[in-house]
Amino acid sequence: MTISRKEQILENLINSAPFEGWNDKTLEKAAKEVTGDEKYAYIDFPEGISEAANYFIEINDGEMEKALSSMSITQLRIRDRIKAIVMVRLLQYEKHKEAVRKLVAFYALPQNAGKALANISNTVSKMWYAAGDTSSDFNYYTKRMLLAGVYTSTLLYWLSDESDNYKETEKFLARRIENVMSIQQLKKKAREIFA
Repeated sequence: MTISRKEQILENLINSAPFEGWNDKTLEKAAKEVTGDEKYAYIDFPEGISEAANYFIEINDGEMEKALSSMSITQLRIRDRIKAIVMVRLLQYEKHKEAVRKLVAFYALPQNAGKALANISNTVSKMWYAAGDTSSDFNYYTKRMLLAGVYTSTLLYWLSDESDNYKETEKFLARRIENVMSIQQLKKKAREIFA
């Protein structure tokens, strides 16, 4: 299968990012390696490195949705569906773990916080749809906010996990989901008490 110039530039960027980080210089270098001219960095990614980073996330969102569409998770409890979905996403990242580590550092910069939030929101929304969520009321936002916290903290844990098959990450993720479930149950009881 032939990949586009844009995808080739991204691939080269991902290979260099573990050593050089996510920045315009790394993007320019990747474009020059592919085309012989660094100007293609801004032809394919007019907004520079932030657009390339967004493109990387979009590609992984698409691959996650594709992988999940071939899995039978609808018969699982919601918490088990979410656990399966988050683990699919993390395992997708495995081959680019060091590039993802540098991407997390890139998104941690104050000027990138808005883009980080937008990307996390898009990703967790796709996770919920894959889990079968059809809510459109206040629950829509609550669920996404809660999952964003679970996914982000689990991603950070996974980056330092060296256990076999990321078993420690799975345990961490299960604990985070249980924490969220406990909070939701407490909120429900509080509503009943104070209604």
